[in-house]
Amino acid sequence: MGGALSGRWSWHTKRPTVEESRTLDLSKLKRDGAFYPGCTGSVRWLRGETEISSIAYTVGQQEGDLVLTLHYKVTRTGEDVTIPVRLETTRPRFGGVRWWGRCACGRRVGKLYLPDAETRFACRQCHGLTYASAQEHDKRVDALRKNPDALMAMLSDVPGNLSNANLLLALKASFAERKRWGI
Repeated sequence: MGGALSGRWSWHTKRPTVEESRTLDLSKLKRDGAFYPGCTGSVRWLRGETEISSIAYTVGQQEGDLVLTLHYKVTRTGEDVTIPVRLETTRPRFGGVRWWGRCACGRRVGKLYLPDAETRFACRQCHGLTYASAQEHDKRVDALRKNPDALMAMLSDVPGNLSNANLLLALKASFAERKRWGI
């Protein structure tokens, strides 16, 4: 057991990640001064110095609310896409204003994503996106979880002798155990 190609990942493909998708960060648009009626602009995605895609946007008012309208053309299909995103604000506890957009599904989001295989910007849940870190697995953490004595020995090591990497590994295993047992 545990030989080459013995893992389950070959049985299915991994879910697409937010890191692989084009991300439209609404708070960045706000910082750039885009959220006032009549504002127009564009957002570009680069790979190195080469532009890989871009969208145009306009901000208007509809029924008293600000609406960010995204305009772009899907290169592989030639489809012209227009997506209205209703903008909302909340007031954080310690002051200021936080801006949100409403996805087509109704969720309030701070970022919208466009994976390579899709044609519409939407939230992470609509596209079934996950984070790359959720798909990573550290076998050393499993080994420490299965052997609590080794974990305790690592944690009780003299702080001067414990490297940063080993400390991080021990903390990951410790937190994983606490989460597992609801501590």
